[in-house]
Amino acid sequence: MLPLLMIMFACSLQPSPTQDVSSIVNATLTAVAQNNPQVVVPQPTFTPGSAQVAPPIQPTASLSARDFIPPMGTVTGNLSFPSSFIPAIRIAFFSLTDGSVSYTDTGMNQGTYSMDLPAGSYHVIAYPYTAGMGTPPAGSPIAGTAGGYTQFVLCGLTAACTDHSLIPVVVTVGQTIMVNPGDWYAPEGTFPPMPTDQ
Repeated sequence: MLPLLMIMFACSLQPSPTQDVSSIVNATLTAVAQNNPQVVVPQPTFTPGSAQVAPPIQPTASLSARDFIPPMGTVTGNLSFPSSFIPAIRIAFFSLTDGSVSYTDTGMNQGTYSMDLPAGSYHVIAYPYTAGMGTPPAGSPIAGTAGGYTQFVLCGLTAACTDHSLIPVVVTVGQTIMVNPGDWYAPEGTFPPMPTDQ
């Protein structure tokens, strides 16, 4: 009887059959490689039912948060308008680094703005629009009106200053810079048109 019990006990220690581990691991690794073609994953081999341990996966390309989110800095400032009120304003940031345009919108009588941007150089221009407190519909700027961050702002917005050239603003990672786009007196056509969603 004892030998029979020992045989039964020994049989119970054998691993129970499982699914084909090799095909499951290979399918997972293939999916990872397809979702990120920059990562080359070595394909381990397994024998079904064996007690092998999968080797650690070592990608050949290192990935970091920087690959997905660019390093940012902040531009903030005060808004103005040559009137008794401040209309809703779209503040646009024209990248001198890659040609892209980013913008943020403010409501009527909002006196400040803030925008996080990737590091680089920008021209900053404010565009009033006629949508009141809401988001501007495409194509609703107040015709011919824009306020830039120019040399005219730096020289005190005085009539003696005639330089309306835009000043490059350098955004640095982790830093906040103050920019007041208040040159509303540049000749029409000095600044590019207001960017829209279209």
